[in-house]
Amino acid sequence: MSLPDPARSWAVIVGFPSYDTLDDLPAVANNVRRLQEILTSPHSWNLPAEHCLVLPPPSGPDAPTVSRDDVLDALHTAATAAEDALLVYFAGHGLLSESGELHLAVPRSDHRRLYRAVHYERVRHELVTNCRARSRLVILDCCYSGSALKGYMGADDVVANRARVEGTYIMTSAAKTAPALAPPGETYTAFTGELLAALEAGVPGASELLRTDEVFQHVRRRLANARPRRPIPQQRARNDGHSIALAHNRWTPPPPPPPASPALPVAPADTPGRRRRQRPTLTRVQARVIGAVAATALLTAGLGSDRPKLSCDVRLTRVGDECVGVSDGSIVFTPELDQTSKRISAENHAAAEKPHVTIALLTPMTAPDEQGRRRILEQVQGAYMAQHSANRSELVPAIRLVLAQPGRTEGGWRRLAGQLLDMVDDPRYGLRAVVGFDAGDKHIADAVRFLASRGVPTVGGSYTPEPPSGASEASPYTAWTSPSAGDQLRALASFSTSPKREERLLVEDQRRGDPYVEGLREAYKAQEPLPRRLTYDSSSARAPVSSSTFRDMVDSICSPKAGIKEIFFAGRPAHLRLFLSALTDRACRKDPNVTVVSGSDTTELAHERELLRKLRGQSITVRYTAAAHPDMWAKTAPQEGTEAQRTDARRAMNDALRQAKEIGAPDLADGETITVHDSALTAIAAIHASAPASSSLPSTSDVGIVLRRLHGRMAVRGASGWICPDDQGYPYNKAVAVLTLDGKSALPRLNGVAWPEGKPTGCLPPRTG
Repeated sequence: MSLPDPARSWAVIVGFPSYDTLDDLPAVANNVRRLQEILTSPHSWNLPAEHCLVLPPPSGPDAPTVSRDDVLDALHTAATAAEDALLVYFAGHGLLSESGELHLAVPRSDHRRLYRAVHYERVRHELVTNCRARSRLVILDCCYSGSALKGYMGADDVVANRARVEGTYIMTSAAKTAPALAPPGETYTAFTGELLAALEAGVPGASELLRTDEVFQHVRRRLANARPRRPIPQQRARNDGHSIALAHNRWTPPPPPPPASPALPVAPADTPGRRRRQRPTLTRVQARVIGAVAATALLTAGLGSDRPKLSCDVRLTRVGDECVGVSDGSIVFTPELDQTSKRISAENHAAAEKPHVTIALLTPMTAPDEQGRRRILEQVQGAYMAQHSANRSELVPAIRLVLAQPGRTEGGWRRLAGQLLDMVDDPRYGLRAVVGFDAGDKHIADAVRFLASRGVPTVGGSYTPEPPSGASEASPYTAWTSPSAGDQLRALASFSTSPKREERLLVEDQRRGDPYVEGLREAYKAQEPLPRRLTYDSSSARAPVSSSTFRDMVDSICSPKAGIKEIFFAGRPAHLRLFLSALTDRACRKDPNVTVVSGSDTTELAHERELLRKLRGQSITVRYTAAAHPDMWAKTAPQEGTEAQRTDARRAMNDALRQAKEIGAPDLADGETITVHDSALTAIAAIHASAPASSSLPSTSDVGIVLRRLHGRMAVRGASGWICPDDQGYPYNKAVAVLTLDGKSALPRLNGVAWPEGKPTGCLPPRTG
């Protein structure tokens, strides 16, 4: 079996997200776009673009409406040209005639105008009469307008029974009388979403090349087990239709869990009538030594021609120069994580003996520099501290923790996401939440959206910018424990050093597609309009950002006539470091008061020794916000706030500091450990609050629903302050630490605690809409 020959295969993808008189189905546009990307990728058929016909084609708002004849013309073109395989996909409304014959609705058709729709018999005729392709596939994710509920797509067994085409395989989205689901606000329709997930992330236990029947059975199982329950798809096949190859299977099995009880003794060698050969077994110490050696190889591999090639643990997958996958502590990704990984493994072993569920820390587990590896260690330690605290309480279920390594680039997250989805249904794990991620990295944001769209609750811990419009609605199970960029800057406004508008300046990176930078840029512009703006562009590979990028800019800023006192910087920390270096090198050193304001990722600069050296003796101050700081709730720290919030937060912070000391955590001044700790704590709070009174465990949907109801008495008492997500998933009026970096000390100094609303409030966020 092999994938279809792309030079001799064709596809017709038809999907209508909007209609003149029928209900719109906006998710269909995403169905079409993503299916086209998959079919033209090397992981599937690798079709040439001209062999993949899409209707309606990407075009402007003035493009003519696609008609019945346009669909039939495209089908005829592909059917007569295809020799190896032909795939026909339709998503939209399906209409049934009085005699039960299926019609595929185009934008101008409806119940009373079936003559404007595509009669399925015409599709069947093209496939049977005019198509010479060896393999013919039809996938129907269609509705009929008799569905009474808004947002649903209807289909009937008539689709499957009357859509038989000799020599082809047909998959439909629902059975008799069961409408195919297109939930409002979700990225894909229910059926196509699971189909795409199978093609993207793979199918557990399936062949190296995914066959149609394997994909169907996986999709059917996922929809049957979903909560709320989804309609069940149907299939029909003739000849070898069940065995048509669709894509490479990209699934990677998760690591095996620790035993639920001490290992049983080795069985006796002698049995009646047969003498069995005993296999040598590894002791736990030997296994850990081997794991540590393998992990060390991850760091050294590929760094020089005289070093061995990258070798991954069998439970991981190589993607580029990294090993991607999930560890329950038995795999040590870097030597820095060795001690904490052992603690996680031991905690998981104890939790597995009780009713338990699992949370996953999603973050790149490797980094090319010491500062990056330090940050990873702090994140892992923060998640472990929350797990440890939860399992010392009397609340059930027990919590297991796994480390989810997507790598540092785009290549690994899809495979990892598939592993995590499999762990949701696996009773040995029962994955119920993904925590701790920083969506400032695009591939992490993509992974989070993918998981949340499939019902996995996600709780972000690190700094998050404002989401794109509509993102919250598409991922209702996502929440954050750190304030948005806008909220952080609203809190920072009370610490402004310059009351005069004309003394302010915005320096911004014009690059698009970076959530962190775009969040800062929009947050600054939402404040009082700034009269002056200077820009640079980091998107050009030919002219990368360097010290020279900011030299001329700094000359104009430092001019005595400029009168600049406060600079808002919307860019990545690496660019901010270059900008600050240019300021210290130029005439600004003569100005007694220049404050640079930036986002929370500025905390990375606290470990830049050379920059701190250059700032010493200068008049330049860097001011930024952080979601947490170990001194936030100390009695001697400058503060405001209700006594209840301060008392709760001080108690949680002291507990976190005690645990950090016990496990030898590094200094917590950058807040990384605390923010990840609080994200895990929030997910665990939702798990415990949604746990039923019986011995059964909460489902992902149970946890996701409760996640945004953590208000009032259910508010999370985090070390960084009270956490109560609003209806968009953001913590309402969350406390913010205001920090200063000026070279006077080795670490950032705490200026005080501020709130976006100007003062602390109760934990009952107002509802919108």
